[in-house]
Amino acid sequence: MPQPVRPSRYSERYVYDARLGGGRYRDLQTGRLVTWERVRQDLDTRIIKGAEDRMAALTEQLRQQRVSLAEWQRGMAREIKDLHGASAIVGNGGWHNMTPADWGRLGQTVKGQRAYLQGFALDLEKGRYGKPPDGRAVTRARMYGQAGRSTAEEAQRRDKADAGLKEERRVLGKAEHCPTCLEEAAKGWQPIGTLRKIGDSLCNVNCHCHFEYRSSPSTDESPP
Repeated sequence: MPQPVRPSRYSERYVYDARLGGGRYRDLQTGRLVTWERVRQDLDTRIIKGAEDRMAALTEQLRQQRVSLAEWQRGMAREIKDLHGASAIVGNGGWHNMTPADWGRLGQTVKGQRAYLQGFALDLEKGRYGKPPDGRAVTRARMYGQAGRSTAEEAQRRDKADAGLKEERRVLGKAEHCPTCLEEAAKGWQPIGTLRKIGDSLCNVNCHCHFEYRSSPSTDESPP
């Protein structure tokens, strides 16, 4: 199993093959085409899991009073930036596919996540999780790592639309599904961009669903 890595050191393994239409991923190690689901599995095990564990460890250090609240917040902010940067690059099929608009959207995503982080820091300062904070703070910190999945999915979604694909459907992942995810999956094929985005559900960042895409009702264009 791939070892979790720090996103800032992320080395691309799956990238779009420019010779193929529709944003098809190729495994640079084997040369074979792979599905978006396989790419997502790699994102989960190599990027998201690593960030999640580091955020939890940093919060544990705060609990043990080994770092200050300010140090904790700076460390969490770095992890957020690295995580969402790597997730966006994966979703866009490689660093070379990132456009100025993609970088702009990434900046807004990171800004939004840091605003949530500021609220978290205020909760910790006010003792909402106890002083020193208890295990609930670690659980909340892990959720910031899970948020990278939505960034990758939204990048993938835009690229599929740009490639000319017309429809999307929500595919339930291997997890307990909230009512929102079940309702969205039951809608079947819909125009791209009309279904709720991954993470915009009752299960929030814990969502493990993904989208499949096709160009028309009669032609399934999901990657092989």
